[in-house]
Amino acid sequence: MLKKVFFIILVIVHFSTISAENKIYAINNTSLHTDKHQNSLTEITLCEGEDLSLTAEFFVGATYKWFTSDNKTINSIDLVRSNISVNMAGIYLLTISNNGCNDTAEINIIVIPKPNAGTNGSLNILKGISPSEQELFNALGGNPEQNGVWTTNNNAYTYTVNSNTCKSTAKATVNIIEDVKITNAFTPNKDGINDTWVILSDLSKIYPKNKLFIFNRHGNKVYQAAPYKNNWDGIANSNLIINSHSKLPVGAYYYVLELNDIDNTAFKGWVYINY
Repeated sequence: MLKKVFFIILVIVHFSTISAENKIYAINNTSLHTDKHQNSLTEITLCEGEDLSLTAEFFVGATYKWFTSDNKTINSIDLVRSNISVNMAGIYLLTISNNGCNDTAEINIIVIPKPNAGTNGSLNILKGISPSEQELFNALGGNPEQNGVWTTNNNAYTYTVNSNTCKSTAKATVNIIEDVKITNAFTPNKDGINDTWVILSDLSKIYPKNKLFIFNRHGNKVYQAAPYKNNWDGIANSNLIINSHSKLPVGAYYYVLELNDIDNTAFKGWVYINY
């Protein structure tokens, strides 16, 4: 009498997110014998980027052969191995042989494209101001879809898009900036004290697209920088006034500082040069 050996094929889906639980499916519960029977094709859906492990119950003395629907062997080297890892769509077949008996199970893996939540980004917000959803959305890269949901944890905002049971996330980090307090005087006399006009520490790092324009009392542009790096020492830029690269005279000068941030913040005022 032919000995029957029962086996169960398990499918374990490993998610990339720590909080997600593995999924286990019983694909087939049948016996290894010579009688013909019809296996049903089991379909399993996973999201793009997820790993999936197909594992058959191990039997001592049995051999396993995994291959694809186009008859390409997956584990031809190690026929004792009872599991494989896949991340591509297609039909996968497993043949188990034991004591001259064979049986086959088929699994159809369907991969659903992940929705696009964009790529991680950051934005600068002045202290006391909360970013709007549109500002957060604009901070993300990668052209994200607009049907997502925002959640927050301190200054980190997570954007999540769900589609067909698959999800994608991206983060927008908010950098809180102290109020921009622009001093209205400096003394570029090369004594090592207050020799340059310092607007805000790390100005060019926090606002890398900032632009500064300086005008004299006649409305002539005497200095410009993009970005400004807190290094103006009272010397005029070239090609802006007749006596370029010369020390500007004592007096008041008028500035326009454009941060070129999300809100297009700009500051206008005057600064006094004294030697």
